[in-house]
Amino acid sequence: MSSKKSSQGPSARELVKISTLRKRRVQGTVTRGKTAPGRHRRIDAYMLGKFTHHFTTGKLVVDHGFGAVPVTTYELRRAMDRLRLGAHILAVEILPERVMSGRDSTGITFRLGGFNLPLDEGRQVSLIKSLNVLRQYQEHEYWPSLQTLALYLEEYGIIVEGTSNPTGSLAVLNIFRKREGSLYWTETVFISRHGRPHPEEFKAVLPKNLIHKAGPGTPMDQFLSAWGLYHVRMEGWSSQVLRELASNGMHVLSSKRDAARGWWRFSPAAFGQTANSSPHNHSIS
Repeated sequence: MSSKKSSQGPSARELVKISTLRKRRVQGTVTRGKTAPGRHRRIDAYMLGKFTHHFTTGKLVVDHGFGAVPVTTYELRRAMDRLRLGAHILAVEILPERVMSGRDSTGITFRLGGFNLPLDEGRQVSLIKSLNVLRQYQEHEYWPSLQTLALYLEEYGIIVEGTSNPTGSLAVLNIFRKREGSLYWTETVFISRHGRPHPEEFKAVLPKNLIHKAGPGTPMDQFLSAWGLYHVRMEGWSSQVLRELASNGMHVLSSKRDAARGWWRFSPAAFGQTANSSPHNHSIS
């Protein structure tokens, strides 16, 4: 499968299709659309490792807001193919030009859409990947946008929402699961690709619902500072750090294997987020 397109620009037929796409109403605003090869590789590895069932044949996975060009969409497809995971990917973008930058092929369909996903009638989604999208929205838009996406999830469906730096070497993900008509924030995952950074470096890539809650003295600031102390004292990202964090009530969800792969998983309670402080488990209507 190839993501290459002609350098001569869109054909007359493509221009007509772009004109038609522009007439469709989508919910959302245009984001920068910046992306790069390999940016989501470790995030994809996490998703495929932890939510394998959601990528199996017959399931539908949505890549929401794939960017100006679908390079990371094609990378996800190739990673799924290597693991023989047969779910279909629906790649969604808000600009017709971005939709036209992709080519429908085996296992991938490109469609115009926003938070109101362009699904076939009666179809539900197993997993929605929405990265570096909501970080560019206003904070008050965060939860309503997630609730809209959740309308399209099947029971126990997953939303993976978060932010990475431009190279993908650092990322923070919020994981949400739909259950009995409600959306639950189940964990937050801190992912590093290489270099084993100091935990406070993750502040730069906190998702929108957390970035404004990370100032001095906040629960998030205290959480990252405490994690940083163990990181320095024990010289890095070892299983011993994991044990110390768990024994000191840091709400650790990671196994030793997770930590070895650079997946540091915590309950939102680790940084003061609970059912009483955020609308993450409100009913979806």
